Formats: sequence, structure tokens, C-alpha cells
Amino acid sequence: MNRIAPYWSDGGHPLDTPEMQSRQRVLRLLCLALVAGLAILSAGVMSTVKFALGGKPISGNAGRLVGVPIVTVLGATLTLSAVAIARFATPLMWASGLKRVATEAPEPPEDGVPPETEPERLWRVYASGKFAEFAITEAAAVATAVLYHLTADLFMIAFVAGIALFQLLRLPTAARNRAWYDDAISKLGDLRSTK
Repeated sequence: MNRIAPYWSDGGHPLDTPEMQSRQRVLRLLCLALVAGLAILSAGVMSTVKFALGGKPISGNAGRLVGVPIVTVLGATLTLSAVAIARFATPLMWASGLKRVATEAPEPPEDGVPPETEPERLWRVYASGKFAEFAITEAAAVATAVLYHLTADLFMIAFVAGIALFQLLRLPTAARNRAWYDDAISKLGDLRSTK
């Protein structure tokens, strides 16, 4: 049973309209900018440590936990926690947003502005969750890069690279956007049939 076909069987997929394609490009560009920002930040911090500090840590790596510098353990914990939180929080945000779309009428528009369509409301749910996912991981990566500046421990840069790889794997491509949207329409139907 295909519940989603009626939504666009006549005029193409809702994400194929020029306005929605433009929104997809903007979200993808913002997410790519965050990944590029991590690369630039990492290069800057590594250059500072290598050339300005002579490759020596500011604070040292004396404190150890089971033979591993405590700051390295902190960096690993921060990185893994951020990825786990992002992977957990984003679906919760999406579920909450879908419930709002299913149960609440759209906000009344301002004078002269057309009302928000359901595809636009769904896109807002998706984009806000996706950007939150990137913001959470970006914050952890920046903090980890600062830890590298303090410790000169290359594991910190590996953690930052891991977060950048996570972000690239989660990039909002057209295929991922469409798959999320199609799944959201199905869930929306389920939510509306149970209320």
C-alpha cells in the first residue's frame, strides 16, 4: 500500500518545485559551510601549534587515566557524546515536529502572504532537525580543536576529522531529503488516523 503517491501523483514530488529545490540547496550549503569551517579551523589550530608554539602543548599532558592523557579521554568523550546526542535528539525533534504538523493548524499568515503549505511545514521540521544535528556536532568539534591547541595531541584532530566525516555522511542530499519527506508523509498519515 502506497499512501504517499496521492500527494504528488499529478504534479511531481513536492520537493521538486523550484522553491523547495532552492531551500534544499541553501540547507546543503549551510551544512557544507559547517564542514568547511571545521577544516579551516583545524588547519589554523594545527598551524598555530606547529609554528607559533613549536609543536609543544600549552598545558601539557601530565594527567593520565589508564595511561592515556585525561584531555584525550575528554576529547573522545566529547566527540562520541556529541554524535550520540545528535543521532538521538534529531529524530526526537522530527517526531515532535511531525506531531505538530499532524495535530495543529498552520499559523495564520501575515496580510498578503500566502498560507504555509504542508510541504513547507514538513520542510521546516526537517531543516530545523538537520541543522540542529550539525550544530551539536560542530560545537563539539570546535571544543575538541581547542583541546588540541592546549595539548598538541593529534588524537584531537582525529576526533575533529571524525565529526567532519559524520557530518559529510549525514549531509542533506536530494535523495536523503526525499527519503525523509516520503517517510514523514507516511508517519503523518499514521498520526492523523490515530487522532
